[in-house]
Amino acid sequence: MVVDKPELWFLLPRAAVTQRMKMNPRVSFGEDIFATGNLPDYIVSGEPSDNEYLRQYTEELEKEYERVREEGAYVLLKREYLSPLPR
Repeated sequence: MVVDKPELWFLLPRAAVTQRMKMNPRVSFGEDIFATGNLPDYIVSGEPSDNEYLRQYTEELEKEYERVREEGAYVLLKREYLSPLPR
């Protein structure tokens, strides 16, 4: 899942990637993964504590995901149960 980084979504195989994006203070689109429990294997976003959507789920993020990489404006989070990424 890509959160609020549409430029990255266009570079990925879109059939396999979902996204959630806030268009303005009142409009956002995409599945609320924490409400539905349909958690993706990976989340790519900016700093989660700076993201309005992810910030409200800090406890769930810390429980379910680990930070595996930071690159510029992007943070990659991986579900805890998954095996390591290949190098």
